[in-house]
Amino acid sequence: EDVLIDLMLPPRLEAVREARRALGALPPPAERSAALDLELCVSELVTNCVRHARLGESDAIGLRVTAAGPRLRVEVSDPGPGFAPGPGPVSTTAPGGRGLRIVGRISHRWGVRIDGRTRVWFEMDWAPAPARAIRGPRGAAGLRAAPARRDRGQAKGVVIGPSRSRSRS
Repeated sequence: EDVLIDLMLPPRLEAVREARRALGALPPPAERSAALDLELCVSELVTNCVRHARLGESDAIGLRVTAAGPRLRVEVSDPGPGFAPGPGPVSTTAPGGRGLRIVGRISHRWGVRIDGRTRVWFEMDWAPAPARAIRGPRGAAGLRAAPARRDRGQAKGVVIGPSRSRSRS
């Protein structure tokens, strides 16, 4: 299991934007929809921490993304009191209450663990985009991964890795 992102966020709404920004450091997926699904699920979980965990200014929301083969595992944690997930009814006119349902529909599996922190996690496929040919020096063509985005710098506390390449079977 490789740690791709390990970040502590402030207990404010800006944390949602910071979490989405950190996801930009991941290698691009083969399917653009996977990136949008990941962004939506992380946004929902971080928003839940901000809205429901009763966090103080000195508390922090954790975002950890790991990879094992072609699957990502995302964990969003907080020091709040926790909750028991359940499929309670949601009114069609209610302004909220759908976040965990969305995560459950999009992800392969998800759950909650309470161990001093409340940790909501989910897993989803993340097949990397295929490598493409890039012209090297003197016109030599080689196969290597093309850069996905311009380097915008790393957010404080973000661990990006692994830097080694591995074949996936």
